[in-house]
Amino acid sequence: MANAELNVKEQPSCKRYKQCPPEGGWGWAVCFGTLLVTMLCSIPGITFGILLNDTILVFDTTTSTASWIMSISLGFSSLISPLVTMTISASSCRKVSFAGGILLSSGIILSYFARNIETLIATYGMLTAIGYGMDRISIAVIISHYFHKRYGVATGFMMAGFSISRLLFPAVIQAIFEQYGLRGTYLITGALCLHICVGAALFQPVKWHSRREHSFQDTETNKTTHLKEMKSQCMASEKPTTKYLDLTLLGDKSFYLIVASHIPFQFVFIYSTVFLVPFGLDKGFEPMDAAMVLSYKAFGEIVGRIGTPFILEQLSWDPGLVYILISLVTGVVFCAHATCTGYSVFVATGILIAFLCGTNSIQSYQLMLMCVGATKLPSALGLTALFAGVFVLAGGPLLGFVRDVTGNLVSSFLIMAALQVLSGFVWMFYVYWQWQMKKQCQSQNVENTKL
Repeated sequence: MANAELNVKEQPSCKRYKQCPPEGGWGWAVCFGTLLVTMLCSIPGITFGILLNDTILVFDTTTSTASWIMSISLGFSSLISPLVTMTISASSCRKVSFAGGILLSSGIILSYFARNIETLIATYGMLTAIGYGMDRISIAVIISHYFHKRYGVATGFMMAGFSISRLLFPAVIQAIFEQYGLRGTYLITGALCLHICVGAALFQPVKWHSRREHSFQDTETNKTTHLKEMKSQCMASEKPTTKYLDLTLLGDKSFYLIVASHIPFQFVFIYSTVFLVPFGLDKGFEPMDAAMVLSYKAFGEIVGRIGTPFILEQLSWDPGLVYILISLVTGVVFCAHATCTGYSVFVATGILIAFLCGTNSIQSYQLMLMCVGATKLPSALGLTALFAGVFVLAGGPLLGFVRDVTGNLVSSFLIMAALQVLSGFVWMFYVYWQWQMKKQCQSQNVENTKL
């Protein structure tokens, strides 16, 4: 320790380095990889929606029973999120995403051999869920490693993959189904999803591309800092700790409000897409016309995911306020979408909903980053997905049961409209609660100053 102190004294100044995310460079290659992964991860959900009515006929089941396939796929993928987060901490985003692509593809391909609904639930539901969950968390984490300042823009590119997938694949999948049937569609789409591994291969460790920023410190400051660092390193070597999942978030009341706002939005975002094609068929539209609505909505999502972050970045609007306003407007548009009868109005309201939801999907990630920080973001995503998984798991059968009882999906979409408004009100309460806490802290500081 004496030698270390002597060495510090001999140096008039010292250059200290800090590792920073690249904020570009290879990060844009990573963005392209996440975009490819999100594009291909969307295929199971799109395919399920297009094939839902035929699945009910082929396997002789009801809408609520068939909905368990997608509910288990989406819900279970969320429930395993904490485990995926720990796996990423123990290995890497690239390995986990690569393995997830193989599992997701295998689940769809094995569905070709299903002869009953239970087998289809196990393959198309459970196995694809594991793969999807591994990919979904991996891409969110790798983006947070490569971008901090431009996180909103990078997340927009990542999430645009979902929109591009809905723009390109509905008509293609419908054409494949008409040519090769239900089981042939499983084989072809499963092989297509195997290309997730190509995108995962681009997820190089961020330390290979990190920027180093330096600052000069005077002798005394550097000596003190150097000694503190040596002390902390010694303590760390004596008592090593490895944190895979930060459970301290569970002791933060504000985190529960964030989760309570995120869950209704995530629920609506998922099932408004899954049930869109069956909803169009219920309204009497042709199968190809109903499938094309997904593509039309994708255009609105792309504008919302990619274009809006650039505009909001320039305007410097508060993300929380934007989220609240869009949530309330989306709920109103959802009601018009659910009760309309004409195809043109159905398409127009669908595009507007997609634009609003696409914008809010970016805001929700950005708000979570602002509230918990980049260090705790992977754990926050894992825990939020865990809580959301419970509701998503029950959501499909519930909405399917409503369709079986009423004979259409109008009531189901009105329920989703109410949930979208609820998401905005929860965040409004969060903003009010934070304001009250800040006001209380200021009052205490004033009293302490007087004393």
